[in-house]
Amino acid sequence: DGKLAISDGEDGGSGRLQWRSAFETSRLDFRGALGRGAWQMEIMPGRAVLKLASGETWEAPDVTSLVVQHVGWRVPVDALAWWVRGLEAPGVVQQRILDDEGRMTLLKQHGWEVEYQRYGEFAGMAMPTRLEARNGERHVRLVLRGWTLEGVPEHGS
Repeated sequence: DGKLAISDGEDGGSGRLQWRSAFETSRLDFRGALGRGAWQMEIMPGRAVLKLASGETWEAPDVTSLVVQHVGWRVPVDALAWWVRGLEAPGVVQQRILDDEGRMTLLKQHGWEVEYQRYGEFAGMAMPTRLEARNGERHVRLVLRGWTLEGVPEHGS
């Protein structure tokens, strides 16, 4: 749970994001300021669906195609699912910098630079709470208020 901001240098938006992920499926619920720009996205193998607050629905065989159709440029949602957890996405890594505790502080992958600005402890694990991903003028910022890690015992258990 947290906040998402996205910009291409000319256009952008921000709001509250809830991202639920289990196995190969994800659901993202977004609410912009004052309810504007609300949308829901479901991602599953072979299909991605975007439902806008207006009732309009977009569908594509994968999340990358869906986001390009709607936003007009490639937001690396598949990679973000890894990056948001402080992990490299599958594929080549151009650069990785870790802090003294082994946490990612900078990652360059798939043409994007991801800067990890803050971590918090959830269920005894250090998880990112603020990160920014940049590719030229394109910018995605996530500020995470909370993590629910199912199947992970509480710290000290």
